[in-house]
Amino acid sequence: MSSGPTSPAGQQSRASSGRSTPTKGKHVDVEAYKAATVPLRDILDSDDATDVIKQKVQDSLLLLDELAGAKDVKPMLASAVSTARNAARLFGLHYGKTKPECLWDIPENGAPVHLTRETEHVLERMRIADFWAGDSAEALSRTFIDLVLFDLLEKHQEELAARKVGVIGEYQLQARTNAGERVSGIADYVIGYEAPAEVSAKSLESYSIIVEAKKGIIDTGLGQAIAYMVAAQQHRLNLRPQKLVAIIYGIVSDGISWRFLRLDGKLLKISRMFEVTTAKDRQQIYLMVDSIIRASVESSPHTSPAKPFPETLELWREQVEAEIFPNVNVPKGPKPAISDTPEQLPDSDAPAEEDVPSPTPTAPKKRLASGSTGGSQSKRPRGEQQ
Repeated sequence: MSSGPTSPAGQQSRASSGRSTPTKGKHVDVEAYKAATVPLRDILDSDDATDVIKQKVQDSLLLLDELAGAKDVKPMLASAVSTARNAARLFGLHYGKTKPECLWDIPENGAPVHLTRETEHVLERMRIADFWAGDSAEALSRTFIDLVLFDLLEKHQEELAARKVGVIGEYQLQARTNAGERVSGIADYVIGYEAPAEVSAKSLESYSIIVEAKKGIIDTGLGQAIAYMVAAQQHRLNLRPQKLVAIIYGIVSDGISWRFLRLDGKLLKISRMFEVTTAKDRQQIYLMVDSIIRASVESSPHTSPAKPFPETLELWREQVEAEIFPNVNVPKGPKPAISDTPEQLPDSDAPAEEDVPSPTPTAPKKRLASGSTGGSQSKRPRGEQQ
């Protein structure tokens, strides 16, 4: 006689009589858990294990960590992180729209960057077309962004190939807040270097650029983009060996308005708004996208072992990033106190205007020509590639 479908209670009872497994809400002995995973972690430090094995072990450890710390709550959606202030509060970032060190002050007289004539012509036709509402669909926003990204990425295709840098759209990301809560979502684009082909054909070993497409008011996408940037940073820091350069760049745009973000440790910088409708801003947009691509290339390992890499993050900032982004780092002198704990920020119910003040003009440093890898590589201390 059939007993019919097993009830949830019966399934739970049957499961409890068998082998013990981590479950949501179950208390985990942290020390015992760490001891049990020591053999796996030893593999990551082994010189004998192949990269493929290490990647699989890393994936297993991340899953075990997830199970051990699971709670009876669903992850927060990254789209619910509505403002930069909310993101700063959640992840303990140093950010304030009136703080000078949090403004990404972009010099306005860098070497010009141009799109191909064909791409510029298509973009211009789309900008002036009066038969569709430019802010009517997110997909239309992505079309503008696709054209700019493709054109500028193509300029660097040899460098991208040498370092196996690629672009993936609709990429799943997950971050942990200071309180241990999971924040997850799907980024519109990520740019980073690829994992070994044996591991996955649809994954990146690490990524350093997050691009979020938003229709209408793009500031509504700042918090979401920051959550994805934190996820990318946490991923790089959790790799074994840990990556030296964990500086993450972000772009939020609806195709017309653009803002640029930089996350270095806990310090978050956000640029002012740039509009493609003005020639001056349009040139700044192309310059910034091109520079961010170059920085991502430089922070990725080179396939040639003869290419040296700075030995410390500070040297990377000074020798590589400073030439790509003049004035990007906090001026010398007293540095802002950057804490691992969230700042006391206004309530999230308060009006959330994210615009930052206009940058104070500064004397720009000498800039590398766009697309150049620069002559500083030969001067860098030789160290492990990251």
